[in-house]
Amino acid sequence: MNRTARSKATRHGFTLIEMIGVLAIIVILAAVLIPRVIESITDSRVANVVTSVNTVEAAVIDFLGNPANTLPAANAAFDTALVTAGSLASPLVVPQAVIAGPPVGTDTAGTVAAVQTAAGVTAGTNFNLDGATAAGNIGAGATIVRVVLTNVPQLYALRINNAIDGALAAPALGALSNTGRVSYIAAAGGIHPNVFIYVTHVNAQ
Repeated sequence: MNRTARSKATRHGFTLIEMIGVLAIIVILAAVLIPRVIESITDSRVANVVTSVNTVEAAVIDFLGNPANTLPAANAAFDTALVTAGSLASPLVVPQAVIAGPPVGTDTAGTVAAVQTAAGVTAGTNFNLDGATAAGNIGAGATIVRVVLTNVPQLYALRINNAIDGALAAPALGALSNTGRVSYIAAAGGIHPNVFIYVTHVNAQ
């Protein structure tokens, strides 16, 4: 057996250049695929929130379809009341990646004014459903059903806003949102303390 044949027969493993080539390919693939995977996960979690809101909306419609049921003026756990009434299968649950703290769930709140103001947005007490910033289109004294998310990272808040209010002007990342069904104050440290999502309302009698 000649020297070339012996060297081929006894060669094991990869050369340094081959290993570097393989690692370079892995790094390139990771750079391409990881952002897409993260984006897909984000989209899935935002879609989960939107689905939860739609489920609550259907439950409230079912609840109000019974003449014996009325919206309470204030109830911080209205989703639980919907479960008790048989309109909702279980209390509202959203992905923990969307909410940095415990979810508040669905509540009802009486509006304090017909006019949408910065204070109104801060309290989540009124919504500009048509996107008009001068005045809200929900009358004074109406009872609003809203989904409340607590301590929401600003990226998720913006994505939820865009998913629900896509036709309206979207705020900048971390900025206040005061039009459409989603309202929140500006983020602090990358977190919005509360994100309020309009479900429905009943005008004062």
